[in-house]
Amino acid sequence: GAGQKALAKKLDVAFQEQMRYRANRIAQTELHRQWMDRQAEEIMGDETVSVVQVRMADSHPKTDICDLFAKQDKFGLGPGLYPKAKAPKPPFHPFCRCRWVSKRLLSADNAKENPNAERAWLRQMTNQEGVSKAARVIGSKEKLQKVLNGKAEVEEVFNQYRPAPYKLGRMGDRIPAMNKHH
Repeated sequence: GAGQKALAKKLDVAFQEQMRYRANRIAQTELHRQWMDRQAEEIMGDETVSVVQVRMADSHPKTDICDLFAKQDKFGLGPGLYPKAKAPKPPFHPFCRCRWVSKRLLSADNAKENPNAERAWLRQMTNQEGVSKAARVIGSKEKLQKVLNGKAEVEEVFNQYRPAPYKLGRMGDRIPAMNKHH
C-alpha cells in the first residue's frame, strides 16, 4: 500500500502543478490582451501615428507566428511595419509578449498591401530555415503546404479552430468599450 500512496501523492502534485501552470498561462495572456486593447485605443486615437511596428519580446524563445508578423513586409513599409488600422493584434498565442511600437516619422500614405507577402515570407523561410521551422510558424506542415500552394490564407489557417475572441484581429477592428458604465 505504500507504493500506491506515494504514487497517488506524486500524481496529485503533478495535477496541481499542471493546473497552476494553466491558470498562470491564462492570466498572463489575458492581461496582455487587455493591455493591447488599451494600446489599440490610444494609438487609433492618435492622429500623429499612421504606422506601427509589430515587435517581438526580447525573450521570444522560438520561431512561430510572431516571426511572420514581425518580419514580413506586407505593405512596402519595411519588415513588421503596418498602417496602424491593419496591424495584426497581439497576443498571437499563449504567453505572447509581442507589442506595437509607434513610428511617428513614417507615413502610411504610400502603403500598398501585397496579398502574397505572407506566402512569399513563408516560402523564403522554408528555403532558408527548412520545412520544419516554417511549419512551426503556421502550425503544421499540412497548413504550410495549403498556404504555399495558394489553397488557404495565413489568417484562415491561423483562425481555423480558434474561438472568436482568440481569432487574429487588427488594431483597427472595433475596440471594445473599456471602463464605460451605462
